[in-house]
Amino acid sequence: MELLLPDFDLICYTPGKPLLYRTVAKAYQIQTACYPGSADDLFPSLYIPNVIYIDRFSVINDFFQQRERIQKYLDKNKVYSEPCRFCFYYQDYRYPLDIPQADLLISQNAGDVSQTMKSCLRPGGILLLAEGGENIRSVFKDPDYELLGTIRFYDQVHAAIEPGLQPPEYFFPSDGSFPNGIPMERNFCFRKIRETQ
Repeated sequence: MELLLPDFDLICYTPGKPLLYRTVAKAYQIQTACYPGSADDLFPSLYIPNVIYIDRFSVINDFFQQRERIQKYLDKNKVYSEPCRFCFYYQDYRYPLDIPQADLLISQNAGDVSQTMKSCLRPGGILLLAEGGENIRSVFKDPDYELLGTIRFYDQVHAAIEPGLQPPEYFFPSDGSFPNGIPMERNFCFRKIRETQ
């Protein structure tokens, strides 16, 4: 199914993101997700029925105020049969939030999400982590998480989760160009193996 972009402006659209979320949602049967520092990346809701978006910037709050337009777009383009539910919290995710634990915690270069929001991920849940930033170092050292695999993009419609840690050159040509025009860094999937005491 071809992805149709919304008829409203997106501030931070990255072409590979929808495929990333589709791959992870399908591989791990994700039903709920929490996305701290989401910006206007609403594409998880095309593949996951219940998503909580969190961002502290007023321009993103303004974006999510067009709720009816967003809901209409998601309802028309979602790939699951359940109702599409999403909510947006206009705040810094580092401050306490009373939200349920999710199947998936999305960390796409918004700071130390894996540690600050760890309690929002259920035991056995998946952390989707982009390579950029300091967050990656803390996750690899954290005994509460185990690495499952690295996302590999084959083209603009096919991706898979390759077991373990795969080197960058496995995913990107040595000249630094991106495969098939997908401008993204590596992404990893981790499982939360226990609840922090």
